[in-house]
Amino acid sequence: MGIITPFPQNRSIEEENARILREVGHFLAAHALRSTPGNYRLAFEQVANPNSPLAKAIEAATFNGVRLLQSEADRLLRETAGDEDDARRPVRPQTEELDLAFRQMEAFARTIEIVRLETEDYGRNLESGAAAIEEVGDVFAKASLLAITSEMLARTRLAETRLAEAEREASALREKLAAAEQDARTDVVTGLLNRRGFDMRWQALERENAAVSIGLCDVDRFKQVNDGHGHEVGDRVLRVIADTLRHFCGGHLVARFGGEEFVVVFEKVRAADAERCLEQARMELERRVLHDRDNGARIGIITFSAGIAEGRAGATPLISQADELLYRAKKKGRNRICRA
Repeated sequence: MGIITPFPQNRSIEEENARILREVGHFLAAHALRSTPGNYRLAFEQVANPNSPLAKAIEAATFNGVRLLQSEADRLLRETAGDEDDARRPVRPQTEELDLAFRQMEAFARTIEIVRLETEDYGRNLESGAAAIEEVGDVFAKASLLAITSEMLARTRLAETRLAEAEREASALREKLAAAEQDARTDVVTGLLNRRGFDMRWQALERENAAVSIGLCDVDRFKQVNDGHGHEVGDRVLRVIADTLRHFCGGHLVARFGGEEFVVVFEKVRAADAERCLEQARMELERRVLHDRDNGARIGIITFSAGIAEGRAGATPLISQADELLYRAKKKGRNRICRA
């Protein structure tokens, strides 16, 4: 198996959060927008939720490199205010933890805006103090400058306190977002990436136009397992299959595509090599006779059928091709692999 190029590890949660924060900052800088909660929401939707109504409206407003004016940003926020929850729902789990995290992010943005406004006040006060020195005698100038300095020191201490609180909140926010993001992308039954996690990785491969082989695997007659032994046993069987695929396709992207269907993406691997990996997994399952550990009842032999397609992720409908080949494997009698 040394001829197979290992699949690079998925980007860590910390790296993904850092990427989002960088791109949010780039968006605000590119359009000369201030650091306000509303503008943070615009930038965040554009970076992390590109299919939302708000993100699509931003894309239309900035077509051909047009800069987004603050007045236009405010208009987009007003027009999509009612769609905010719906826009997030397809890609963000509606959990109390994540809702709290978003509120903390907005509070952090407000803190930064307050500090920015107070910094502007410092500048104005310094300018007036400098003017006082020029226009008034030394005694009055010194008194004025002393008053300004005292006020600045008090405001600086207050700003430092607020920033320290904001940093603590930001740390807690990162932990909540990391946990929520992990939950959002992980299948609770198998521990693999779920369909959402797979879609995000696949979209990245499409943007890179990466050379891949993709295998769609479907458990044969899985309904009989659920009907005969119950869904809890069915979940255990899915975990066995997930572990088997993960073992024989180690280093490559393995995800639960939905129901009893799994997907494996082999980056920079030819279809014939991908087939050898999946064939090893198929044969391992075929030789095992599974039993219900609770009552010892025989579950039997579990098999899967698979279809493998090869090409460029961004140029051809590989998932559809793999699905057609999977259907062909089912039609030929199941427990087999078909590839283009």
